[in-house]
Amino acid sequence: MKQYEFDIALSCAIEDIEIARSIKEELKRLGVKCYFFEDKLKPSRDIKLKTWKIYRKKSKYALVIISENYPKKKWAKEEWEIILGVRRDWDYIIPVRLDNTPLEGLHSNTEYMIWEGKPSHTAISVFSLLKLKKTSKKKYDKKRRKSLGSVTNNIRVKNNEGNITGSKTNN
Repeated sequence: MKQYEFDIALSCAIEDIEIARSIKEELKRLGVKCYFFEDKLKPSRDIKLKTWKIYRKKSKYALVIISENYPKKKWAKEEWEIILGVRRDWDYIIPVRLDNTPLEGLHSNTEYMIWEGKPSHTAISVFSLLKLKKTSKKKYDKKRRKSLGSVTNNIRVKNNEGNITGSKTNN
């Protein structure tokens, strides 16, 4: 299983930086490893490449703080394009809405959190979501291994209905 340096990478518009900072601090208090650009990223010529590596290789999830400011800001748009480019799956993106601003590329059926002005509430919700995702992933992996049913050196293959459709030798 892949190990990540950060559980969460936060993305926001500069106008929303205080909200992002407060959420980050609460997440850190809960033991969540957070990446936030002002803590780690120094201005350089290869800032886009470094940002890409953060979201692609070093962070398990991206927490995006969406407001009317986010799609208007050049750097937020750059980060958003990088986040969309990761495409591990849609569970990778954890949106927190400050308002109802639509964000191009975010599925309309994506579940999101609504900012209620309390960073501790948002952090606890994110923390709970991370725990749920971790538990669900473990259960999924365990269920998947069980459905493959390794017996001695043979692997039984099942279809979606649970019927055995074939077998192969595991060498």
